[in-house]
Amino acid sequence: MIVIEVEEYNSDEEFQLFYAPDGKLQKALDVSGLGGEIYPGLF
Repeated sequence: MIVIEVEEYNSDEEFQLFYAPDGKLQKALDVSGLGGEIYPGLF
């Protein structure tokens, strides 16, 4: 699993994009309220 974290400048919005090794997007999560932590339960 490849995880890319995306944040907007001057904003509290934060997203994590989960990609499979073949490059396909598996999940996009809004983690703004989670402090940017990755938990096993997110998968």
